[in-house]
Amino acid sequence: MIRGAKLIPLIVGAAIGLSGHAGAGILKSLDLELNALVKGTEPYLVTVRCDGGWRNLVATGIVYDDSGHVITSSQIFEATGFNVTFKDGRSYPALKVGVDNFTGLAVLKIQGQQFSIPAWPASGPLECGDWITLVGNSYDRPSTVNFGSFQERTEEGFLSLSLSASPGSSGGAIFNIDGRIVGVLVAREGASNNWFDGSLSLISTAYPNALRFLEQGGGGSGRSYAMPFATARFVADQIIEKGRVSRGYLGLSTEEFPPETRERLGIDRGVWVTEVDRESPADSAGLRKGDIIVSFDTYPVKDRTSLFYMVRSRKPGDAVNLEIFRDDQKMVLRVSLSEAPEENLVGYFGNLSSALEAARNLPVNSLEGLKSELSRLRKEMDQLQTQLSELKKELNK
Repeated sequence: MIRGAKLIPLIVGAAIGLSGHAGAGILKSLDLELNALVKGTEPYLVTVRCDGGWRNLVATGIVYDDSGHVITSSQIFEATGFNVTFKDGRSYPALKVGVDNFTGLAVLKIQGQQFSIPAWPASGPLECGDWITLVGNSYDRPSTVNFGSFQERTEEGFLSLSLSASPGSSGGAIFNIDGRIVGVLVAREGASNNWFDGSLSLISTAYPNALRFLEQGGGGSGRSYAMPFATARFVADQIIEKGRVSRGYLGLSTEEFPPETRERLGIDRGVWVTEVDRESPADSAGLRKGDIIVSFDTYPVKDRTSLFYMVRSRKPGDAVNLEIFRDDQKMVLRVSLSEAPEENLVGYFGNLSSALEAARNLPVNSLEGLKSELSRLRKEMDQLQTQLSELKKELNK
């Protein structure tokens, strides 16, 4: 257990109200615990350097198995060459295995002797306020430690962390107080530049809501996002097995429904079905335009985003129960999901998809050029938001 992590809140108290001897004891205990944690990561936490496409690209990676597969950030995957370096100086060229454009995770492969792997999570889920520790690259310096706390699990499936992440730490390991990996760092809120060491300023062109992060303010807001390690393993296993990740597909479009409808039905959640694709799983199950979906396999559907991510978290062929309201009557439909086409993974967010793709393919010659392009994309997004608001007003008339 990282007992030192539990002592972090006491450091200020030690400095203010404790004797010098007691305060020194707490700090020494914390130092010993952190040194042990960092030392333990050296066999499997690596620095990933890239060539081509983007300049000076640096990220962090985690050795996933003893065969040399490495989990890292999809943000580096546009590069043409990769090199993986261990803390002890060992360095290996790496090959692309695959990328998942939904979670923003990628897998590389290095060749060499049998590799060490981390201890997988064995404790319970994180609770709000739990202390976490990030170990990763920072400004091209390996084994850098950052402290923070777990805030919540977002509807999109991210671990929301009160944590300041440094350039190069994308792909780094998030540890709980037991010293076990609970997540992989994938994004930070409001990062407008230097998410990597001197290069790419987008948080992740893979995320449907990446620009949403960018719009929430300037860099260094102190909030970061990690993908739960259970999800990372789910993604890595599929990429290693078949080079890609298969995800569930329902085949419908939804909107939030009017407050008066919520009041009449006595419900505070759900989404309104506005369109059902022909011959889709939703169509085959009997879903209709005008239905209101309130739960997905007993999980409440709070809004469009939560439904989207719940569907994508399932595999093709999974059968789920949808609780719906139709003509003010509650009913349950059984739906067998099919496989989501690659282009549909960000389709829920409409024109954001093309905006992100344009950002991904940017020829970055200078930071100023990228800033200019981001400004243009923001203006386009503002226009789209205005058009969407006007459309909603028309629908509610």
